[in-house]
Amino acid sequence: MRKRNNSKHVTAELLAECTHSEKIESLLEMLKAISDANRLRILCLLSSGEKCVCDIEESLGISQPLVSHHLSILPDVGMVKVRKSGVWCYYSLVLESIKRLDHLLKEVLEADKIPSPYPRREDCDEVIGRV
Repeated sequence: MRKRNNSKHVTAELLAECTHSEKIESLLEMLKAISDANRLRILCLLSSGEKCVCDIEESLGISQPLVSHHLSILPDVGMVKVRKSGVWCYYSLVLESIKRLDHLLKEVLEADKIPSPYPRREDCDEVIGRV
């Protein structure tokens, strides 16, 4: 029988928590929102400060309607907020939402939770109680 490091041992409870957690649903919604390359680029641009559509259009080299489309999705998941001034709209990151995304990624997929050595398939049955 192989010796295992129990502190890195994945239990059935941890697997159940990972696969049925509300955190998964929250993370999924946020990941869907940033799963487009242009939306991810927009978030990167906004990390340096507030921008209007024309700033984003010029920086990314994409059309105004496409920028507007992407900017209509990001506020829906709370990652971007809009400030209106006259006829202009200015977009900025919602820092709390970006921190939540970072936190959820770490909680759900944290590298430190992954057992080392990485278990082979036959080891997994033992880990989740299928022996």
